[in-house]
Amino acid sequence: MEWINDPPCFGMTVKQSDAAAGKLELIGPVTSTRVKGGVMAAMGATFGTFALPFLRAPFPAPFKIVPLAFTVIGGGLGTLGVALASSNASALFERDKGATFRWKIGPLRPRELFVPAKDIAAFEVTRSVHHSQDRNGFSSSHVTYELHLVTKAGKAVAFESFALGAQAKLRQEQVEALMSPAKPKAPRKKAAARKTGRRAS
Repeated sequence: MEWINDPPCFGMTVKQSDAAAGKLELIGPVTSTRVKGGVMAAMGATFGTFALPFLRAPFPAPFKIVPLAFTVIGGGLGTLGVALASSNASALFERDKGATFRWKIGPLRPRELFVPAKDIAAFEVTRSVHHSQDRNGFSSSHVTYELHLVTKAGKAVAFESFALGAQAKLRQEQVEALMSPAKPKAPRKKAAARKTGRRAS
């Protein structure tokens, strides 16, 4: 289940990057995601406030269906918004060790998922299109690119989202380069110390 067994897929920023040590840590969500969560929470509260007086009014039960729907939608929207605004997540990649995902959503207990390096098959970018329609009937599309860790067992773990495909591709290349096994250093060739020469006869 999303956010229970798998980490949330947020926009993230680099906390530390050390190619020599083979370590990359990402933290999130980014500020824009937190702001979005705050807006959603405010909208949910507005929905609930608008519908509550109609539920208390002495109207027949059938007329309370719409206000009740507004209350349910507002409650769900507000809960999701608060969860986004108060969430924390991180992704730690360590060469020859694996990937560690940690996250905490709202009041839920902190969770962690570790994928050993030997179980990682690949990293892949996917493109998702989300369609929405406002109250005036105007529709719009929003494209999101997500970076996944794919295990050898076939499980995909989405851990970071991007607005542009180029951004996702750059992060994919960064993670893949860091997780690649370090190449052994070639031994230095010792210069021959022997001196050869002939005496002129």
